[in-house]
Parts: sequence; C-alpha cells; structure tokens
Amino acid sequence: MRDTRNAHQAPARSLPIPIRPWGGESLTSFVQRLAAANRTRDTILWKTIARPESSSLGSHLEFFEALLNPPAADRLAVISGLPLARLSVALPALGWARQHAPDLMEKKTPAVRFQAAMGYTRRACPHCAIRRNTAPPRLHLPITQIICTRHQHWQSVTISGSWAKATERPPSPQPVDLSPLAGMAAAQRRLAQILRCYGPDVLVMSVRDARSIAEKWAADRWAEPAMVQRWQTRARKLDWPAEAETITQNSEAGAIVSHPEVATLAAFLAPLTVAPTEFFYPENKDEIRALVDRTRAALGLTPLAAAACQWPCSAPRTSADAIWNHIDQVRVTRGRHRWRQQRSAMIPELGIPDPSHQTWQSAARHSRVRHDR
Repeated sequence: MRDTRNAHQAPARSLPIPIRPWGGESLTSFVQRLAAANRTRDTILWKTIARPESSSLGSHLEFFEALLNPPAADRLAVISGLPLARLSVALPALGWARQHAPDLMEKKTPAVRFQAAMGYTRRACPHCAIRRNTAPPRLHLPITQIICTRHQHWQSVTISGSWAKATERPPSPQPVDLSPLAGMAAAQRRLAQILRCYGPDVLVMSVRDARSIAEKWAADRWAEPAMVQRWQTRARKLDWPAEAETITQNSEAGAIVSHPEVATLAAFLAPLTVAPTEFFYPENKDEIRALVDRTRAALGLTPLAAAACQWPCSAPRTSADAIWNHIDQVRVTRGRHRWRQQRSAMIPELGIPDPSHQTWQSAARHSRVRHDR
C-alpha cells in the first residue's frame, strides 16, 4: 500500500473527473463525492489535500465538518480543478477557519481540522441529486430552504458527531416526502418573508420562540387539543406514530408536523422580537391582546377569554394561553429567554456557526462528543 502520510507535500495535480459543488455543501461531503467520482477513498484524498490533525481518518468523517488553512484551500482548488473563488461561494466552510480556527490559519503547511460541532447538515433532496447524476450531498441549509419546493421533500438533518464503532451510529434519516401535507410551501414563504423584512437575527429568535410555544402545546395535549389533533393527522398521513408523546420539537418528526404553525407563530412574533420594549408596559395591554387574538385566529384557534389575559400574569396561568404567557415572560425577563441562548456551536436556523461560541476543539480531542441537535 502506498504511503500517504506525506502526500500533502507532493505537488498538487487535478483529478481526471471534476464534479460541481452544491450551494452550501459541506466540505467533507464535497471531498467524499469527489473521491467517489475518481474511484478512490476520501481518506486518501484528504491526506493529499492537507495534513489532518487527527491521526486516524475513517467513515466517521461523514459526521464532521472540515476547516482548511489557505495552503490547503489552494491545494483543494488545484485537485478539484475548480477556481478557489467558485469553491468559496459554494462551500461555506472555506470561510469559517479565519474566525473559528485562527491558530490553524497561522500554519504555513497545508493543514485541516475536523470539527464535530460543525457537522450539523441536511441531506439534499434525492430527486434533485438524480437530476445532477450524483449522490445526495450534505448541505448547510437555513430554515428557509429546508423544504425542496420543487419535489416537496423535507431535507432531514444528518446525525453529527462520532461513535467508537460503526455499528453504534444510527442510520442517517432519509428525506421525507411532504406531498400528502398541505401548507408546507406557504410556511416556507412566511419564513422567507421574515428573513427579508427583519433579517436573520429576528428570524432565529422568532422561530425559537414559536417552537417554545409549540412545545408547550405538545407537552400538554389538553391545552390546545385541536392543535395536537392537527399534528396527529399529519403524522398519520406520513405513516408515522400519531401519539402525542412523539410530537415534540426535539424530534425531526415533531418539527415537520408542526412546521406550518411554527412559521405562522414566528411571523406574528417577529414584531415582538424587533421591539420588545413596546410590550413591557401595562398600558399596551389592549394592543397585545389584539395581537394574540390575530395570532390565534391565523392558527385556527378560538379566542381567549378575558380571564386568561391577566396583565401582569398574577393569576394562576391556564394551560390554554401559551402565547399570552410567552409575551408575559418576555416582559418579565426583558427578552432574555433560556431557549434563545442555546449552548450550541451552530445556529441551526441559519446553518452557520455561532460567532459567540468559543469552545472550538479539534475532533481528535472530542471524538465521542455528539452534537445531534
């Protein structure tokens, strides 16, 4: 077997068969597809591109993202046969090393660092992959693009992290066909409108607030029984278990069946996220109640009784006013919600790393850490 330990020191040469990268594709996914097209292993190709910090490379690379320093990025451009500018546009991880791995940028020799925490990706639509005659790649997608509107497929999250044995790794979830469900395309348009009107930060906060409210409804099935029954009906159309316990925001199934309601809630909560101080004063109670009534009407829910709209919520909170209680909690905490401050290396709603996350470590040090949410 040919020794590849110093392959990164040899002059780089283009591979015979080039491939086109997808927009937002993971670096490990692109190198894996490039290696498969040229009948070689991705581990050998990685050692040709740069010197990995981890001494052992295997199939677990599928669950990681790669960070390259400039010499390694230049070698990748030569080996792939594509200009570096084009690769930088299509492969977002090429621009992450400067901020999240400054020590790697200082190295003069080609180097690569594999990050488990950055492995949050989604499997692309299989029909789109067939049109391009390739295997479905793994993409960093924002929430506004998680549904392939052309083929009505939910592009599922791939399990990130690593396991000691290959048999311990759960199978990657397949994309879900959403053609039996209605309202998914409209939900994507609402989220895209939030992004256009308010920007990415408001989109992230609004979606997290909406999922927090939906989680309260899922936890207490008697709070909004009509809503839970609606989610169960969607689950049955997808041939999934329809028990209320399975419909949670912590699962991919729960995120799918509640996606239209989460998008509607996020659209109504976006003004609250932009100007939360407007909702801190008791004199705005009537405007707040009008907002809640419009939100519940858009969701197909009955209006709240006057007794359920105490301000502040000094009376015992009922289980049917999760939206009103959420607004009151915004007032009490001044917008510092525990579910907004997720301790995660990635921002899953945008598909990019969190700039405030400062615990970046190499995959070799945390080979058993899982970041599957």
